[in-house]
Amino acid sequence: MKKVFKISIRLFFFLILILIILINVIAYKQAYNFTHFVTQAESIAIEDIDQLSFQKKLKYLFEGVATPRPVNDQLPKVPYETVYLESDSGNRLEGWLLPTQHAKGTIIILPGYTNVKSHFLEEAYALRKSLPYNILLLDFSAHGGSTGNMTSIGYFEALDVACAYTYAQTLDGDVILYGISMGAVATLRAVSELNITPQALLLECPYESMLKAVQNRFEMVGVPSFGLAEILVFWGGIQNGYWAFDLESTHYAANINVPTLLMYGALDKRVERGEIDRIYEQLPSPKMFKVFEDVGHSSYYAKHPRIWRSTIKDFLLSILPKVY
Repeated sequence: MKKVFKISIRLFFFLILILIILINVIAYKQAYNFTHFVTQAESIAIEDIDQLSFQKKLKYLFEGVATPRPVNDQLPKVPYETVYLESDSGNRLEGWLLPTQHAKGTIIILPGYTNVKSHFLEEAYALRKSLPYNILLLDFSAHGGSTGNMTSIGYFEALDVACAYTYAQTLDGDVILYGISMGAVATLRAVSELNITPQALLLECPYESMLKAVQNRFEMVGVPSFGLAEILVFWGGIQNGYWAFDLESTHYAANINVPTLLMYGALDKRVERGEIDRIYEQLPSPKMFKVFEDVGHSSYYAKHPRIWRSTIKDFLLSILPKVY
């Protein structure tokens, strides 16, 4: 009886070990696919998963779903110049510069994860029309026309932000950074840790931390995040050469002495209101907070163009009166 009990205990711990290894293998694959893009990939829509065979479901569970490299789908409709910048991330960045006559500076638009510069052309047109600034739209590393195939979802992208800032300084005048989601997190880290000093920050829906962002993703699909999110963040950071648990917007915000406008969509399921409140609390003054009540993790301009324009203009007027 004792012998059978010992065998059962050994078998139990052996199965636990196999389960731990299996979970880590799956997390490793998923983290890799989430942070590495492919030129051509078999994509799968969430709503189509139920139609897959059991074998296909197992394949996607163990290997993850390859993420197609985000590409620009249109060109600017106004005069522009394509610029190429060499980032300390090791990649060549592509940007579109939309010049403005008698510009008093440059606003740099910094997109989110899997977003590219063409996705924000409407925002660029609106800013250029209402403010006396050049507009620089940037593709982060591995996005659009920039080189690379790996994204750190905000960490190394801070180097790209600093690169674009340095270029904008050569155009003379103020430099204003406009970051969206991942772009907002990268902007916070760049200003906090890379010694750049723009005149203002315009930030939309930055996530509080990499861990919280992953936890929110689990909750969105109805899967408990406890333990699994931590494993995914661990492997994502290890694969890409940084400690992903240190990617925290609240920490960066506390070290920033730049006037900041923080914007948030009340229906956002990827970033919780509490995250935004904690980031805003850490930001030193002058600062301004604007909530768009019926918008999720999407374009505030598309839903409320007038409110979006007036919010930005009023904020900039309060800190940079010379813009008018």
